[in-house]
Amino acid sequence: MSDVYQKFLIYFQLSRHVRNEKSSKVYKYFISNSFNSSKVENIHRKNQKNLSKLSEDKRQI
Repeated sequence: MSDVYQKFLIYFQLSRHVRNEKSSKVYKYFISNSFNSSKVENIHRKNQKNLSKLSEDKRQI
């Protein structure tokens, strides 16, 4: 299992990978708290959810 996770990290954190290019329209992913958990967070979806809330319910991302 850790081998798969390591390959995942290498693949998604390469600096030239399309998901890391700022001009790319592809969703960007990042590892949140990779030492304590293996959560992958979609930051664009988080922003979409936040924008759909009322202004007083929005939180800082």
